[in-house]
Amino acid sequence: MNQHGYFQGASKTALRREIQTLLLTYKYNQEFSSSLLSDLVYEKHYYCSRHKLRPTLFRKGYRKGGGYNFEAFFPAHGWHRVSWRQCINPHSERELIGQALRNAVQPIIAAYKSEHPVCERCCSKSSEEVDHMWPAFSTIMENAMRLILTMNLDDLQTNFDWWSKKSFTLADDNPALIYTLQAHENAALQALCRKCHEDVTRHRRIIDESLRYAA
Repeated sequence: MNQHGYFQGASKTALRREIQTLLLTYKYNQEFSSSLLSDLVYEKHYYCSRHKLRPTLFRKGYRKGGGYNFEAFFPAHGWHRVSWRQCINPHSERELIGQALRNAVQPIIAAYKSEHPVCERCCSKSSEEVDHMWPAFSTIMENAMRLILTMNLDDLQTNFDWWSKKSFTLADDNPALIYTLQAHENAALQALCRKCHEDVTRHRRIIDESLRYAA
């Protein structure tokens, strides 16, 4: 059993501060070992904890625009990017599945945006984002989630190759994935500039809140 405070009940804030302080002592691409980080990934990472994978070395790589890419070395596999922050505040199974569904429709979203280079609302600025007018993507995801018989990641990860460095994906025959892709065949989308997207989102929230209070 490790001796670190977090695993003895100390706050997550204290653990984040300890790791951030530790990482400041190392330069980009400088390899180092840390029992704290090894234990954290081994016990708390959504994939490594299930497959008993303990990294032995770590390094942070330069990321253009700020921050860094954090990687861990696994003796039998080599270097692989991990997120120590998500080990402290892990995504739930529903969040991981939801992100997988979002990633799956990105080609559809990108294609629509490419076909509509000008904002469809203000008709002047370049389109930067794509909005789901109907149905809302949250509605699509809620319906998709109901089709999944289990939220057990061990079952969902059967065909997922974590070592490929790709984001978590669902199998092609997963009913939630099939439903989500089919829903986008008839979904009403609109390509918007960032300001128009913010305005549309804000207006939609006001309407939703009004309906909630009226109910």
